Amino acid sequence: MRGVTLLEFLVAISLFSLILFLSYHSFEEQRSVVNQIESRTRPEEESNYRMLLIKHFVEKSSSRLKVDPFLEGAQIFFPDLSFGSAPQKNAFSIAHVVGEPFPFIHSGNSWRVPLTAGVEKKKSYLLAGSDTSGNFGWVYCTADQVSAGTDYLTVAFTPLLQGPILVEGTLIEVEIHGVLFQNHTLFWISPGGSQQPYFDGLDNFEYTWNNPMVTIAWQKGAIKAEFRCAL
Repeated sequence: MRGVTLLEFLVAISLFSLILFLSYHSFEEQRSVVNQIESRTRPEEESNYRMLLIKHFVEKSSSRLKVDPFLEGAQIFFPDLSFGSAPQKNAFSIAHVVGEPFPFIHSGNSWRVPLTAGVEKKKSYLLAGSDTSGNFGWVYCTADQVSAGTDYLTVAFTPLLQGPILVEGTLIEVEIHGVLFQNHTLFWISPGGSQQPYFDGLDNFEYTWNNPMVTIAWQKGAIKAEFRCAL
């Protein structure tokens, strides 16, 4: 058999090196494409994740009020952080129902509720019912004092907004949450009033409220998100 000449050996080495170079170059291009795709999809995945959390929290918030005709007529969404007294485009708040409905009766400067109502001091409540003229009304309050009697609890409520004095109706425990957009950051405001960054690096945030529908939109770079929540 004829042996391999030096020229053939050099040509083979050159071809092998070329194949290695092209393979490595192709791998680097593929890796670059994958990295670009990941860098683009990562913000979009985060945006979708944040969107779903808000949507899950807000959507159908009023469903737990439909167990009582008084509560069903109350407002739970507000276009600001002050129960609708100062509407603004970069903030809204919502009352999140966490308790069960109980009847109440106004007596003197306080209200009477069943012992089983479990009303606690410093917690927030939605009261909905009729005033002294028999008109429907609702108001958000905090329980300042709670004392237990033989047959009922006596509660002193402090209103969180101006509203009628309700003589009878239904109350339910709520937590007031807020959302505020400023300095390119969307903040979540807890019931206790603490302000925590929820989604930063946003270029824009806006919402529209057309009861019972809330449309929320934001933009982060090239990523745009818009979703609707039915209250």
